[in-house]
Amino acid sequence: MGSGCAPLELSAVPGYAAPREVRQAARQCERRPGRCLSRADGYREGGDYEAAAFVYLHACLANPAMSCWRVGWKHFIGDGAVHDIAFGLYYLGLACEGGNPSACTALGLWWEGDPNEDWRGWLEAGCAGHIELACEALEGAGD
Repeated sequence: MGSGCAPLELSAVPGYAAPREVRQAARQCERRPGRCLSRADGYREGGDYEAAAFVYLHACLANPAMSCWRVGWKHFIGDGAVHDIAFGLYYLGLACEGGNPSACTALGLWWEGDPNEDWRGWLEAGCAGHIELACEALEGAGD
């Protein structure tokens, strides 16, 4: 990917000392990714963005397609997370590799027209996953 972003250490959110309850929620991610995501969503909805980020990042290891999508998108747009496009693109890339067509579409649209990126491949993956926006972008891109 063109972002040049190295993966962050997933064991911690910088400057955040996770309480026991949050660490326990993160440990569930491998065994029960759905429950882990629900827990992270609950922290986020309750306004505890650091706890949510901590659990989302752990969930990303267990379920990249959905969890990395959430981590990447939240950072990409700055929704309840630090607005960091490079960080967002990195995790959207993991989600796309994990099979999330929405993540592939986001990458394709971001890099569209860049000769150094496989933006067409990402849009094709999004379109194959029935994301209409990706199909429309491919039709409009021409050759």
